Amino acid sequence: MGGLSQPSFAADETDQSDEIVVTALRRTTSLQETPISIAAVGGELLQEKGAKDLIDIAASVPGFTMRDNGPGQRRPVIRGIQGAGEAQVGTYYDEFPVSSSPGATNDAGRFAPEIKLVDIDRVEVLRGPQGTLFGGGSMGGTLRIVTNKPNLDEWSGSIGSQVGFVSHGGTDMSINGAVNIPIAPGLAGLRLVGYAGRADGFIDNVTLGDKGINRSDYAGGRASLRVEPTSNLTLDLFALYQKYHADAGNAVIASLGDLKSNLPAYDPLTDEVQLYGATAQWKTKFATIVGNFSYYQRNLDFTFLFPNLPIPRSSPTTLGTGIVQQPETSRAKTYELRAQSPDDKSALVWTIGAYHQDRDALTYSLLPFAAATGRPSPTLPHYQDRSIKTTLAQTALFGELSYTLWDRLTATAGIRWFDYKVTSLQATTIAAGGIIPANPGVYTGAAPFKQSDTTTKFGLSYKIDRDLMLYVLRSEGFRPGGANQNVSPLIPPGFGSDSVTNYEVGIKSQWFDRRLTLNADYYHLIWDNMQVAGSTPDGLFRFTTNAGQAKVDGIELELSGRPTPSLELGLTYGHVNARLTKDQPFVPGVPRRGLKGDKVPAVADNSLNLSAEKSFIVSDDLTVRLRGEAQYVAGSQNNLHPTLVSTVTGTDTGITDPYFARYPGYTTYDLRLTFDFAKYTIQAFAMNLTDKRGTTFIFVDNFRPAGYSYYIRPRTIGLSASMKF
Repeated sequence: MGGLSQPSFAADETDQSDEIVVTALRRTTSLQETPISIAAVGGELLQEKGAKDLIDIAASVPGFTMRDNGPGQRRPVIRGIQGAGEAQVGTYYDEFPVSSSPGATNDAGRFAPEIKLVDIDRVEVLRGPQGTLFGGGSMGGTLRIVTNKPNLDEWSGSIGSQVGFVSHGGTDMSINGAVNIPIAPGLAGLRLVGYAGRADGFIDNVTLGDKGINRSDYAGGRASLRVEPTSNLTLDLFALYQKYHADAGNAVIASLGDLKSNLPAYDPLTDEVQLYGATAQWKTKFATIVGNFSYYQRNLDFTFLFPNLPIPRSSPTTLGTGIVQQPETSRAKTYELRAQSPDDKSALVWTIGAYHQDRDALTYSLLPFAAATGRPSPTLPHYQDRSIKTTLAQTALFGELSYTLWDRLTATAGIRWFDYKVTSLQATTIAAGGIIPANPGVYTGAAPFKQSDTTTKFGLSYKIDRDLMLYVLRSEGFRPGGANQNVSPLIPPGFGSDSVTNYEVGIKSQWFDRRLTLNADYYHLIWDNMQVAGSTPDGLFRFTTNAGQAKVDGIELELSGRPTPSLELGLTYGHVNARLTKDQPFVPGVPRRGLKGDKVPAVADNSLNLSAEKSFIVSDDLTVRLRGEAQYVAGSQNNLHPTLVSTVTGTDTGITDPYFARYPGYTTYDLRLTFDFAKYTIQAFAMNLTDKRGTTFIFVDNFRPAGYSYYIRPRTIGLSASMKF
């Protein structure tokens, strides 16, 4: 994993050591000399693991998990900061933030974008609040996907394909390719990437008589153009497009047997992403100036079901299956300009900048009823038809500086001032129950939600020698509040912003001539006014509210070693203790309330990854590698409190909440046998070798009393082949 490239705004340079280079501080630093908790997964390891999505690397990065309700409904979670509302983890594709979609409940974090990991230089996982440099949404941390950049001097390319055979399902096939074109050697280069894939489903629907109902396909591509008109000026243009479609979701009804569902209708999902960006870097004697602009558009067509819903105007009253269709188009324009010190080797290193983003979204919430085919009925009346317009405007000024004394002690201070405004308007054509309102189609809403504040960062690091560094850090992060839709008097009109304060101490070290790397940290987080999901007593409407305060204590450990030149060993461990330290504010009439001591939902207390790779040099043109991994993820729960509270006083009744469910932990094993030739690579793999049913989440409410269970992918055995030219 050595020799990683520079970030998107800089010319490519090769690190002459085996050290991993990252840009987590918005400038190039060595991973081992970056005084924050960060993991970097290089492109070579991504290919070895067959990683196509972020969920494929989550279990091997301590402190990083994904709440998984199936493709298109995955929420990145870092250090246990998990709840409804805006994203808690900032996601960047090169220099460009990739926004989530707020949807009808303003739960943007639930729909994190999933751009395929093809031709990627590295993925950086920045753990802990990154509010100073990365702004709103980076409360738990930040994910940075860094792509391979054009080479201005050499033609090159690659092509690869993979086929997997999924237990209880069919085949999973994909193909990808990349080509690097030096348009004008030394002056301009172009890199083109394309990919596509399809997967047979592995869940059988016994009601619809459809085997493999959750089949899916995707296709995408991107283009990167780099121009260097002078030695101190670099221009980058970027374009990306991807479309993903699934015929149905991944919900399983566990009581029916293995990987079976009885949902009476299809719940498809289509997710279309476009990202366009431009970055310029200008090096001067006094500073390096970096400016970038991006336009991001996402068309997300999300569907879910409401079984046993009364059909309007039926006599006698007849129950049907409502198909909630929520097509949404969201757009974001982002601008950033920053200046940074020209020489990172000097005692004083600084960065200052300005940021602005405008995001708007239009969401429809249509509720037709299902016909016997499982598709929307053309004859039955609609239960509901409404639309929601939301906007989010954010502006920020930020700065961070570090000063080093005696070449050993470095002090860092940072601050970010931010200002944002959120608006939410709703127009109802058909109200719940098929009722036509007095003014159908008229947009109304509460006053805009506004806030201005600051986040800060303070840190000290001390280099005992070139291979051992200690650091302490205090950092902050936040995410905006917003307004709920006024569809029930039991729903609060809005929810406030929340924030996280992080206290951390860590060590970064290498031993035995750098054959052993040991990085570890302990952190204590205070999460104030946390945003969580609530629902009306009948379960028909979900909303976002605030739940008092939570605290998180955790440990992250990363150990890697090479006892012999041909053997690599790795161990990562994460422990997260996330719990409420204050009662959730009581809403009269609502029987569910988080109380002090409750565990934060969908957060595994412990995760462990063990890996070993043995290499055999057969000849000058052939190396054989055998890699094995074992991963353990602890169980969790789906809601805050296991029992109901009084709808009058909010006190605990001791009555079991039928919506509450715990789910167990699981262990999986992966094996890969790789044949590396001079220009070709062939790999045989087995993922989830024991075909474990690892539960990632369980969703229960009045309309789904049997519960929707979501599992990791079944055992997949297959082959992949790639060629470089």
